[in-house]
Amino acid sequence: MNIGFVLIPYQHYSGVGEYYRNLFKHLIEIDKENQYTVFLSTDAGEEAFRFFGRERCVVTKIPSSPSILRYPKAIFLDDTIEKHRPRIDLLHCFSFPIPKFTGKVILTVHDFRHKENDLKKLFNP
Repeated sequence: MNIGFVLIPYQHYSGVGEYYRNLFKHLIEIDKENQYTVFLSTDAGEEAFRFFGRERCVVTKIPSSPSILRYPKAIFLDDTIEKHRPRIDLLHCFSFPIPKFTGKVILTVHDFRHKENDLKKLFNP
């Protein structure tokens, strides 16, 4: 299986950035069965290519820090990820909105805000 990671925006020293760096690092250490493709922003930088391996990286047309008003438009209009769909079995996204992709997608939501009572309803046995 080929699993795509959408790392836009690429944030090396943030909580989310460290989460997906560690997830990726440990997955490739223990998983010898699957292949991984990493989709990066236009300005991800050399460090990202060294860490993830240049052969795994695909650069999209999406800058890592577009203005909040232009971000949804930038991510929806870029078809770089969709063009790779024939060889991507599952796409793992770490931020919202999700890029244009008609295959299977997993979205990891960080910093989920909730009302205190709602959480008790969900997790109270």
